[in-house]
Amino acid sequence: MQSVGHAQVPSLFPTPRRARILVVDDDELVLRSIGRLLRGRDAGWDVLFLGSGEAALRELARAPVDVIVSDVHMGALGGARLLAHVQENYPDVARIILSGESDPRIAFRTVSFAHQFLAKPFDAERLKSTLGRACALRSLLTNESIRALVGRSNELPAAPATYLELTRALRDPSISTGRIATIIERDVGIAARVLQMASSSFFGLPRTVSSIAGAVGFLGLDTLRTLVLACEIVRTFQPGSRLDGFSMDRFQEHSLRTARLARLMLGQDPDSEDAFVAGLLHSIGLLVLASRAPHRLAEVFAQGEATSQPLIPTERALLGITHAEVGAYLLGLWGIRQQVVEAVAYHARPERIDSSWGLASTLHVASILARDPEALVDPDGSEAMGALPGTHIERMGMSDRLEGWRAIARLLHHSPRASERPR
Repeated sequence: MQSVGHAQVPSLFPTPRRARILVVDDDELVLRSIGRLLRGRDAGWDVLFLGSGEAALRELARAPVDVIVSDVHMGALGGARLLAHVQENYPDVARIILSGESDPRIAFRTVSFAHQFLAKPFDAERLKSTLGRACALRSLLTNESIRALVGRSNELPAAPATYLELTRALRDPSISTGRIATIIERDVGIAARVLQMASSSFFGLPRTVSSIAGAVGFLGLDTLRTLVLACEIVRTFQPGSRLDGFSMDRFQEHSLRTARLARLMLGQDPDSEDAFVAGLLHSIGLLVLASRAPHRLAEVFAQGEATSQPLIPTERALLGITHAEVGAYLLGLWGIRQQVVEAVAYHARPERIDSSWGLASTLHVASILARDPEALVDPDGSEAMGALPGTHIERMGMSDRLEGWRAIARLLHHSPRASERPR
């Protein structure tokens, strides 16, 4: 199969016309260095350089801020305490931590508060791209209250059974990385947090990882034990109220089935692992809403049932956003690979991004077939995702592959583990 492709557009998440960024470090040389790196940047950024956490708090109280970048070690008010305060009081601000130390314990102390981690000395392009993306994502999710809801916590819930299995496995000194990766692949929340940490430049990886197994292998089991057992990067799913219409088990099952089907649909294509990750995370926005705004999501489910309207149109009508946008926003803040974020954002409307058959189109079809291998074909299709988009599939030249995809989906329904790759 040809490599997946995207439409040639200037920017999927255009940078806001203006963006305010705070850079906080008590080392004047570091502030000057960052200033030089950002000099001449024509992005409408208003960057303010501050020498202490206390000064940052005063500025946050004075005027709105889009992104804060803070060193981890700074006098009385260090980066961890500063970002914890920002998370609690200004949750819609993107939070980035800086550190000149390679000790993973630094990351462990801030994993609950920071969206991303940057290592000193800085790579100029990495710094610019991280700041640019953090600013641009605000144009994807323009509702400030929803941004605050997403930014209020870095935690994501895990299925209790999977979390218990993982914690037991990590306590086994003889466990293999392959076995750990297999367990993590079955849980959306755990997988997303592991990818967030592995994608961080703090751990020294020159590029973001493209698979769960790669993330586990890179971080190593000792780091994972600390993250999962000591840092509590995930918690078991306990909705604040009874949430009719949402089942954690069904959610995890559908996500994993979509991931496996998406990977198999791309076959030997180099993007097949990205397809698996995107498939696993494509509905992560639902997990965010179910755990942080269960009452709002319950309203969506109730309205959809009363009007017989599909989920995404109902979300848009009641919330002004969809779970696809919520999920993409969170993954983007965490530094997950850009093409995965794009696919999650547009998996319900793949024609907006794919000029040739791409990850978004793959996810669209995989999610539908993962629910029903015999799904009907609708020439028009829609973001309701109730039927396969016949015209889009035909225009992309993929009509002859549809029956093969159905066959794979049937196999996954009857034997969910049959297509797992050996480790």
